[in-house]
Order: sequence, then C-alpha cells, then structure tokens
Amino acid sequence: MIEWIISSSVLIAVITALRYLLKGKISLRLQYALWGLVLLRLLIPFSIGSSGFSVMNTLEKAPVVQDVQSVSGVESIERKADGVVQGFISSDYSHDFPTVVAEHKTEQEFARMKTVLDVRTILKPLWLGGTAVLLVVFAASNGRFAYRLRRTRKPLEVKGAVLPVYVTHAAVTPCLFGLFSPAIYLPPEAAEDATVLRHTVAHEATHFRHGDNFWAVLRGVCLALHWYNPLVWWAAVLARNDAELSCDEATIRRIGEGERAEYGRTLIRMTCQRRPALLTAATTMTGGKSGIRERITLIARKPKMAVYTLIAVVLIAAVAVGCTFTGAKNDGSSNDEDVTLYDCGGLTVAIPNEYVDQL
Repeated sequence: MIEWIISSSVLIAVITALRYLLKGKISLRLQYALWGLVLLRLLIPFSIGSSGFSVMNTLEKAPVVQDVQSVSGVESIERKADGVVQGFISSDYSHDFPTVVAEHKTEQEFARMKTVLDVRTILKPLWLGGTAVLLVVFAASNGRFAYRLRRTRKPLEVKGAVLPVYVTHAAVTPCLFGLFSPAIYLPPEAAEDATVLRHTVAHEATHFRHGDNFWAVLRGVCLALHWYNPLVWWAAVLARNDAELSCDEATIRRIGEGERAEYGRTLIRMTCQRRPALLTAATTMTGGKSGIRERITLIARKPKMAVYTLIAVVLIAAVAVGCTFTGAKNDGSSNDEDVTLYDCGGLTVAIPNEYVDQL
C-alpha cells in the first residue's frame, strides 16, 4: 500500500505543478483531463508492471520502505539464530509453513521490521474504518440532498434542454445532480431572467456532456479511499475547479463568442459565498471568491495553447505516468529472481526456480 500512497502523491504533485505553471497557456479541457490520470492512480491499488523510471526505484532503497514491502504478505515474523527473518500468515496456526521475508538481519534491523509490522497492524483497520465512515457519509449526504431536491422541486419547461429542468429552493446555485436519472436544478432567481436561464441550463448541460456527474461520484470514492492524504483532498478541490473552468470554455464555444461577456456576468450573479461540499456529487456554478475570480479572468483572457506547449504537456504527462503507474525494476541482483527459499527444520534452502515445478 505504501507504493500506492507514494506514487499517487508524486503524480498529484506533478499535475498540480503543471496546472500552476501553465495556467492560462493550455486548453482548459486538457487541464481538466490531466486529473483523469490522478483519478486512475487513486483507484488502482497496484502498479502496472515495472520500469527503470518508476519513483519506487529510488524510494525503495529507504530501509523503512524495504521493511514495509518485506512484511506485506505476513501477519507475524520471527528471527532465527542465523539472522533469517521468517514470516507467518494467520491461517498457519502451527507455524509449519514459514516464508522467508529477509536474510541476514541484525537484531536492530529485525526490531525495526517488527515495529513496521506492529504499526501496520494498527493502521490497516484504522484505514478501513475511516474509508467505511467516509463512504457512509458520502452516501448519506447525497441521499439527503436528493431527498430535499425531490421534495421541493418544480418542473420548468426549457426549450431545447437535453435534461429535465427543475426549480427548487434546495439548490443555492444551478447544479447537475443524479447518476442514473440526472437533471438540472436551478434556484428560483436563475429562472427569472431569460439570459441567466439560458446560460445556466447550457452550463449544466455541458457538465452532463462531459460526464461530470459520473466523475463527481468517483472523486468521492477516491476521497473515501485516501481520506488520510491531504494531497488527495487538495487534488479534489483543484479537479472540481478545473471541471468548472473546462465547462465554461465549452459552454461559451456552444452559445457563441458574442455572449462571452454576458456569460461572465451570469457567473457573477449566480455566485454564492458558500463553497460546495466535496462529498456532494453535484456540479455547481460557484466555487468561492477565488474560484469565481479565476474563472472570470480566464473567460476574459481566452487562453490559447501553442503546439509546442501541447507537446510539452503530453510528454511530461507521459513521463509522470511511467514514473507513477509502474513499480520498481528489479536489477536481477537479488536471488529472488532465480531461486525460491524454503525453510527445512530451521535450515534455509535455496531451490532454483527452474526446478521448483518439478518438486
């Protein structure tokens, strides 16, 4: 699991750095799409193959990381007189089938391994418990929001709308909500002005075309799985903001450049001071003062991306994926590639792998 934590954190750091360094210089759709790489890494708990570019090639040299990897498949360990450390799984009550997890460990090194195992024993149920709690909170908050919307909503006829549109006091800002039966929900003030109504419906319809109601659910799952990692929460905030930036860009393209300034005024009118909750799987036209300021600035600037910038972003993203989606490359110096270790009455025997299947 430590590989999952480290690699996803490194990828978040790279994507965040790209976001700030190239703000206003790349397509907002591409800026949002880069978070898809982070989403995949947060949902995949294992590495895909191995490579010499993996960040784990450097990090696995740290003694603590090595200890974590050594005891990853066992429940308890003990050190033999010759320094060999054996591991046991909980189902092996009589300890008749030990696994050699390390060779030639000193008492001090073994004590460190034991500490790592003890900490894992405490942290694993804590992680599972925290994940369960966050999933319950996520489901409950969205269930409560859905109930409030259904109880207070009133249908609104909007010509050309791709989804049902409702007016409700339960929505403080226009939003798209619903995974299997998505709909657009508007506060009463959004329906009172024809221009604002057209812009808000177009905005939320763009969210639907981008699949943002689906991505919002996956974002909540990632937060539940990685609730302990502040970088993941920060990434969720940035990804949600970039979803709005990308939506603004695509919406203006759909309604026409002539309405760019008027669309910006609509955003200002629909802004509320409260930040949207990360655990609510609804899109929103608001994002706090700083978020709205950034959106208005980019709407006025109309960022354009140069070809060389696109190439640079693609290359950096490809390298980041290679470094964080793959595991450490074994240099072949370890006996683990050529032999399998067995414990025979206190004596460790190395059997060449080519003969293991014949035993």
